[in-house]
Amino acid sequence: MALPMARPWKNRETGVYYLRLRVPDELKDTAKGRKIRVEIRGQGRTVTVGTHVEVSLGTRDPTEAKRLHDEAKASVELALDSFKKDKLVELTRKQISALAGEFYRSFEIPQVIDEPLRPEAWRDLQQIHEKARTAGALEKWLGPSIDELLQTKGLKITSASRERLLADCAEAGIQHAQQMERRANGDFRPDPNADRFPKWEADKSVDAQVLTIPTLLDAWEKEALLTGIDPSTVRKYRTTFRIFQELIGDR
Repeated sequence: MALPMARPWKNRETGVYYLRLRVPDELKDTAKGRKIRVEIRGQGRTVTVGTHVEVSLGTRDPTEAKRLHDEAKASVELALDSFKKDKLVELTRKQISALAGEFYRSFEIPQVIDEPLRPEAWRDLQQIHEKARTAGALEKWLGPSIDELLQTKGLKITSASRERLLADCAEAGIQHAQQMERRANGDFRPDPNADRFPKWEADKSVDAQVLTIPTLLDAWEKEALLTGIDPSTVRKYRTTFRIFQELIGDR
């Protein structure tokens, strides 16, 4: 995916140059909130995608900034291109509740249950959840945990589903902190509301794709970029696989 022509952007206050690229309209919903790896001086930096991808080039020299900008832009293009074929899923109400239940149970750690710290610590955690919810900061507070949860299910969800899931996970987090506060006070009875969460069931809309050379290559490319493989290596493999596919067809 070739992004529109762009130049290094200079911060007038610091004099430091930045890469700042607008995310194409067709990828805004898919890419927003996702983390990508941007290559600068051969090292990867993790950046969260918004309406733009922005990262410091770490230099005040315009000539070096141009070189670093081209390097970083190439890795951004590869990362955004890897999102192009992602299938976004609209979760049902039941699915969202089920995922919130898995979020709740992820904190049921035997060692912590047996020795649940002071009651005040769990009251503080409840307040943190509440403040994040009130301030509209759930993405910042719970976003990484949501990403891990979705990854275990192989899910890419719409922004609307993500907002609903964040709200439900915040509520589940508060519920779990309240249960832990009761345990800290010596009450180890089961959470009376823990059974409100249904079991996760993936419907046909979230079934795995049929495995073909393109889908396998796309999956490998995403993992490769996240683990820091040089983007030029990814491009070489993509070219090789394309030639191979032309020889045998898409099987």
